[in-house]
Amino acid sequence: MSQPAVSVITSAYNAQAWIGETLDSVLAQTYTRLEVIVVDDGSTDATPAIVESGAPRVRCMRQKRAGSAVAINAGIRASTAPVLAFVDHDDLWVPDKIERQLEALAADARLGMVYSDATVFEGERDLYCCGQVSRLHSGEVLRQLLLEDFIPSPTPLVRREVLERVGGFDESIWIANDWDMWLRIASKYPVGLVDRPLARYRVHALSTSSTMDLRLAHETMSGIVERAVDRDPERLGDLREQALANICLRLGQSMLKRHVRCGARTLLARGLRLRPTDARLGTSWLATFLPERALAWAIDLRRISRLARMRCPW
Repeated sequence: MSQPAVSVITSAYNAQAWIGETLDSVLAQTYTRLEVIVVDDGSTDATPAIVESGAPRVRCMRQKRAGSAVAINAGIRASTAPVLAFVDHDDLWVPDKIERQLEALAADARLGMVYSDATVFEGERDLYCCGQVSRLHSGEVLRQLLLEDFIPSPTPLVRREVLERVGGFDESIWIANDWDMWLRIASKYPVGLVDRPLARYRVHALSTSSTMDLRLAHETMSGIVERAVDRDPERLGDLREQALANICLRLGQSMLKRHVRCGARTLLARGLRLRPTDARLGTSWLATFLPERALAWAIDLRRISRLARMRCPW
């Protein structure tokens, strides 16, 4: 077997419902010089057995439950290829993902990593592409990335030498540790983009976006912003308050969708203190005072409006 050119690393925890399909999508790549490493993060279900059934094409490593960052770093240390790719245990790749991204990486030696658009789906239904709700940037993206994590998590392809320079995933972070990593990479390297959906991001009842503690997420994500600004105050210092307010907006709106009114009101008010002229924060804060039925109607209307904008070419 030839030396692998790309190491694919997955952290898996109680993923028996999805890990088989995820690995099938990885092994179906048109580019075949891959090594695939799955680090089982203390699963108590059939995940390890499913992964081990893919041997010798898939290597299974096991650890006690320690979090995805610890697992991914273990996979990085065990890997051998000069380029690394990451995929969550419930997401999928389209067959030519690695091939297309390697072409982009080879075309510009300055790039630290290359990412792509991704399709968000639930069950059998495609919901939207990430590029329809967030502008995807390329080149020197640090400032834009501080304001919004627009990089879909199952898409980046990263040079090993880049990871060695910026360090591994921060094992103290349980939420958004990938955003922290992309910020560290973008602070030192330009970033490439293949502007087409090369991955599929699965939404389900047990996904991180559905189950995360939003108060903990606010604390963690705010810390990521503060550390990024501290590392590079000249380039990022003027964006600090806007970035922190954006976190309040995003998580406050998520709380509203969960009908956690008091928490949403507190978070959105904090965002307004940072950005008092931001109409999105003001409108969302006012929505926390709506009666239950009116709030549900407003949330549905916002969802319908967003879908309509996605489908319109103007």
